[in-house]
Amino acid sequence: MPNSYYNHSTYPTPNSPGSSASLRNELNLITAGFALLPTLTGNANKLATVNSTGTALIASSSVQGLTINSSTILGTTINGSLNTITNIGPGSLTSSTVTIGSTSIALGATSTTLAGLTSVTSSSFVGTLTGTATNVSGIVGIANGGTGATTALGARTAVLPTFSGNNGKVVVVNSTGTDIEYTTISGTGTVTSVDVSGGTTGLTTSGGPVINSGVITLAGTLAATNGGTGQSTYTDGQLLIGNSLTGGLTKATLTAGSGVTITNTNGAISIAAAGTGTVTDVSIVSANGLAGTVANPTTSAAVTLSTTITGLLRGDGTSLLSTTIGAGLSFIAGTLAATGPSTGKVYFMGQF
Repeated sequence: MPNSYYNHSTYPTPNSPGSSASLRNELNLITAGFALLPTLTGNANKLATVNSTGTALIASSSVQGLTINSSTILGTTINGSLNTITNIGPGSLTSSTVTIGSTSIALGATSTTLAGLTSVTSSSFVGTLTGTATNVSGIVGIANGGTGATTALGARTAVLPTFSGNNGKVVVVNSTGTDIEYTTISGTGTVTSVDVSGGTTGLTTSGGPVINSGVITLAGTLAATNGGTGQSTYTDGQLLIGNSLTGGLTKATLTAGSGVTITNTNGAISIAAAGTGTVTDVSIVSANGLAGTVANPTTSAAVTLSTTITGLLRGDGTSLLSTTIGAGLSFIAGTLAATGPSTGKVYFMGQF
């Protein structure tokens, strides 16, 4: 019968002499037929199946398009894609496990368990599903444990007594303890106990709780995070400075820089310049009959004044001026004398 592996030719014909070339050709055909079969090494427990091109057999762990009728599969793994198992009779796979992707299906005698199932698409489902709300789509009715609504207001409307006509009323348990209902509460009420807590403000309280009457007293230091300073004691000269590291206020005093002195007293801070200073440059401008020189003008300056005016000097309120000596007078070495007769009178006229 013709096949895909080896078909015997007419060689050798009965009682004919042999030909090595013809024999080798026949053996090559046999070898080519065996080449279409999978190797045995490394393919234990695998199935021989036709390859995708239909040209040879290959060893495979997967089964595709396999139909098993009235047979039992024991200890066998079926994997790969495009696998379909249909028409499984009752009890045929009892106490077996089928894994599809991440879903493990445990087939028991009376029930089937699904583990690792990520989604279910069905118009009806018998059993219990666990997970989060994101695993469920659609609206769950009140009869099935839901609210029958898609919004919080819709849910409240669905499960609470009707809102209409019940303005200002409160919800209470009914007299039989079987449901809730709206009722009107009258009166202004009475506070029976009042207490105060300092919380995280840094303040403490005492005197509470007040039952009928009393006084609650606050103590402590208000923290900076609550609008206080977080400080309760100070020394002279201390100021409150913002501290970005702690987010609060820090006590600090001023630091004197070069040439500055700081004196902290009770409730006051005095800031003054220290020392007498340093002359950096001194010069003299000649004017109004005066001139001068300066020694050491950039350190310890020494000023010497001079004048070019000779004779008797007089001032006019702004400048120094020379005075002319008239006839019969002389001014020598600071002495004013008459040069005429030794007797008689001397008259001075003019401005000195």
